[in-house]
Amino acid sequence: MFGAVLALNGIYLPHRIIKWQSHLVSELDVMPGHFAERLGLLATSGNTQALREAETLLADTVQLVKARTDADISSFCDELSQRRRPVDPPPAKHGPATP
Repeated sequence: MFGAVLALNGIYLPHRIIKWQSHLVSELDVMPGHFAERLGLLATSGNTQALREAETLLADTVQLVKARTDADISSFCDELSQRRRPVDPPPAKHGPATP
């Protein structure tokens, strides 16, 4: 996702050190809304919230690629839709505990 957003901005070899990547994000013209904050949530949130944020960030990135390029990403979109799983676990059943 990060690489796709960089490519949308014509950047193909980002710096390998994280602090410089953060600086780079602040200078991007094309990116999903609140990109830096949302990337931060992926690392600092609980698993469920981070997974939800990753899903929405990926969907927003796909929309940008569709809107800004003529790249054929239909097969990627098909794969993505087939692999989606529920984020929340099923509710716990309340009943007697089994030994």
